[in-house]
Amino acid sequence: MSVLVGIVLGLTLAVAAVVALLCLGAFVSRSGFPGAVAVLVMPTFAPHFVLVGVCAAGIGWWSHTRHPAIGAVLLVLGGVGAVGSAVVTAALLRTVRTAGGSVNPLRSFAIRPMTGAADDTETYATVDGQDLNVEIYRPSGDGVPVLFYIHGGGFTGDTRLPATMRWFADHGWLVIRPEYRLAQPDRPTWDTASADVARAYAWAAEHAGALGGDSERTIVMGESAGGNLALILAYRLASGKDFAVDHLPIPLAVVANYPVVSPQAALVNHILHIDKDIEQYIGGLPARFPERYAVVDCSSYLTPQAPPTLILQGTRDSLVPPESVYDFVTSAEQAGIDVTLVRVPFANHFYDGLAAGSLGFHALTTITHRYLTASRHRSRS
Repeated sequence: MSVLVGIVLGLTLAVAAVVALLCLGAFVSRSGFPGAVAVLVMPTFAPHFVLVGVCAAGIGWWSHTRHPAIGAVLLVLGGVGAVGSAVVTAALLRTVRTAGGSVNPLRSFAIRPMTGAADDTETYATVDGQDLNVEIYRPSGDGVPVLFYIHGGGFTGDTRLPATMRWFADHGWLVIRPEYRLAQPDRPTWDTASADVARAYAWAAEHAGALGGDSERTIVMGESAGGNLALILAYRLASGKDFAVDHLPIPLAVVANYPVVSPQAALVNHILHIDKDIEQYIGGLPARFPERYAVVDCSSYLTPQAPPTLILQGTRDSLVPPESVYDFVTSAEQAGIDVTLVRVPFANHFYDGLAAGSLGFHALTTITHRYLTASRHRSRS
């Protein structure tokens, strides 16, 4: 065996083994770190893994007469990787199209970083000496609908997804993304985060016209912790029991991506210390502060007046228990809310955030865009 051939076969074996293990993790490992990693990367790299598997199997076939053992291993690993990744890709494509979204599997190879910058930044309030800002992503044209987007980060950090904001701006939305006070070890923010986003929402309603938006066509959206805050904000506004003094417009719809609908339910997960983030946000455990956990539970705000709701949830979420989201959807339906649930297969938390242009990215953006466009048309009728 020449040195060059040996290097090629060794590298191919290593890459094929990793891809095969990720596929096995996606299908077999239902919990733990291996399975979590597998379903985190699959919505981004599954199409690429199909190609890798096919190439590995091809190299295995080419080498099986010269190096039978290596060739056989490559055929098996490449086959597992190609078939497994193809099944994941097909499942994601089917889900996107069934939910009204669209994605070109060939274009999903051209992934890119989630980087970018807002067009403008404004201060909407100063609280205890801290400036709270909104980022503004402008579309072309005036009188466009407003997407009020609340970021996630476990209530203690800021998960930045500027590529997502830019995508919606490029598709005709004035995107306003507020900051809110984040929990610190000595400062729980269970009672201030919602107040901050409500204050930012009031700012957005007041200034949307000057920014080229139409505040009467506002959608509230958020991911993870931001999904929790988005649901609570929209449902409280629609109930008429809170924020009435500000005469704020009721959102046409609310979208929540893998939302922490029940912070208490998320305490069971220890990956990335999400349980510690929840404790920090609340100030302690449920046994000590049951009333605080009730205040931040989205189920506390269910009324028939709630706006139409879209929820996207990965079926293999390691941070937000999927069952807690499914239970919330059932309760919302029983309360008379028009709620749509999209279960994203083989998807972990943050399935949409690793790379722009990925299957996960297009699942979130195109399904949401279709849903919001329909909501806007319903509002005019």
